[in-house]
Amino acid sequence: MIKPNCYLLKQFKAFSKYVCSVLTILVLIPVFSHLSYATENLTAIGDLSTDELISKAIKVKSSDLELNQTIINALKIRSYNMNWQQQDQYEYLIAYEQILLGNYQQAIKLSRANINSRNINFKLRAYNTILFLNVLLGQYLDAAENIKPVLAALKSPQLDTETFINTYTTLAYFYNQLDEPQQALEFVEHVVVSDDMHISDRQQCFLGMQHIYALQGLKKLQNNASLIDQYYDVCHNINEKLIADQIVSAHAFAQLNNNLPDKALKLLLGNYQHVLNQNYPQNHMRFNSYLAKAYLQLNNVSEAGEYADKALALASEHPYHPTLMFAYEAKYELAKFNQDKQAEFSSLRSKINLQHELALKSKEKSLALNSLKYDLKEIEGELLGYKTAINNELEQEQIKIGNNSVFANFLISNRLIQLVLFGSIIWLIRANFINWKIKQQIVADLVFDKSTHCLHRHAFLQQAKQLLTQAKQDSQPYSLVIMNIDNLREVNEIQGNDRSDRLINLVLNLHNQIFTEAGLVGRLGGDEFGFLLKDCAMKRAIELCEEYRLAINFLDTKQICYQFDVTASFGVSDTHISGYSMMKLLANTEQALKQAKDEFKNCTCGFESDTVIAR
Repeated sequence: MIKPNCYLLKQFKAFSKYVCSVLTILVLIPVFSHLSYATENLTAIGDLSTDELISKAIKVKSSDLELNQTIINALKIRSYNMNWQQQDQYEYLIAYEQILLGNYQQAIKLSRANINSRNINFKLRAYNTILFLNVLLGQYLDAAENIKPVLAALKSPQLDTETFINTYTTLAYFYNQLDEPQQALEFVEHVVVSDDMHISDRQQCFLGMQHIYALQGLKKLQNNASLIDQYYDVCHNINEKLIADQIVSAHAFAQLNNNLPDKALKLLLGNYQHVLNQNYPQNHMRFNSYLAKAYLQLNNVSEAGEYADKALALASEHPYHPTLMFAYEAKYELAKFNQDKQAEFSSLRSKINLQHELALKSKEKSLALNSLKYDLKEIEGELLGYKTAINNELEQEQIKIGNNSVFANFLISNRLIQLVLFGSIIWLIRANFINWKIKQQIVADLVFDKSTHCLHRHAFLQQAKQLLTQAKQDSQPYSLVIMNIDNLREVNEIQGNDRSDRLINLVLNLHNQIFTEAGLVGRLGGDEFGFLLKDCAMKRAIELCEEYRLAINFLDTKQICYQFDVTASFGVSDTHISGYSMMKLLANTEQALKQAKDEFKNCTCGFESDTVIAR
């Protein structure tokens, strides 16, 4: 038996203790440094009054996040002894803190408490925050609902200059995001050209960002390089790094639009490391997407693909960010260059999905603008009504002066006022009814396909997800069927859109006779239709699909133009195989349909345990 060497064992233990001590010191040094910094901050602000702390926090905001957090922590301790004005200011700072943390819904909830403030400046500031966050979250209809109270509050004589400037900046942001740059520019210029307003550097920085976006939307940014440099210097000098980075990206985007990738690349790479040091995923995504686009314009496909991968790595947090379109374009070109058909198809599909979501957002923006235009017309109508009432009163006064019969003039006056009021009520009822009808039609267009009256893809998937959630609780089987009309493109090219739409409706009319269990029917693409079958396993669904397919084969198409063969392919999957996840069920069904289209056509394929079975 070999005995252990005790001397070596002791030396090893001593060395281990030494290494542990060194590592402990290295770990604790930054901790003690941070505690020392925090202690210094607490000591520096400990002697300040509550009003002074609030004023300092509002001034610091995002320019020094650590100091801002220290001040808010100190205010939390004093929150029980605050008056109502201090409490309103404190709630605003807490809401701002939640914005920096990315908790936007919580920030909206906290801001709503300030809407009831007795101070008009605090009230308007809360409305501005809610308006900004609704736009940031893509909730454009909710954002439009805040415009009317904002415009009403702007008329108050108690409004201070700072709140007025911040409100105009927020309104410019709102209109920029709704693709109305001319209206945004009018709000910016109203503040910029005003001689009686003192604009702070911070306000100039945020206002300048909206000025640049408005010029970019109007395609006038290329000729304003000095203005861009001016706003960048202001933001950089006050440590508003996030806004400075956005100004650089906007300038680079303008260069890309003018097909000047070399200049765009110089701007982006010059600020790239600075952007990476900031913990703001949207700026990271924006810079990487623009770099991918710049390299793509320079025909450097491999570099474009690398930056596209970096942008898409952040897509889970912001899946529908418009700049991702450049990343998908780069991935598509890289796949073509590498002759990778699967990657080429995947990137093209992702790009189309993004285009679809952006189109839906564009419709929602249009809906919000229509709603807003009606609100503004309503306000103008109210002002016109007030002017009419004033003119009527003046006329009545003149009649009273010139007429000896006071009683007669009194009756005439009252009758005129009654007529005006009655007419105003009828006009308001009619205007509200017309607006309601318009809104109903727009909402219907967002949900249903006009030509077939089926659900759009987005609405179909949402409702199907809800049905599957309930079905999972009840252990109820569902099957998903996707039908593709094989030769629809041929009809469209030869006969035109009108006859292809008539053919679609002719084919769809059969589903009521065969898919009696259909819970939902939706148009998933141009020639693809989805059917969610209730209480139906895959075996039964395949039998129904075969019945449907044969009925389509024997369709009489003479009523459309001339007799020709119509066929359709079907993909099927059910919850027994795919589970109750809509995304999984959809993916498996699409895989079955792809097999039917690629190898057979005019057939039904079912998905069974990652194996597609042809019927």
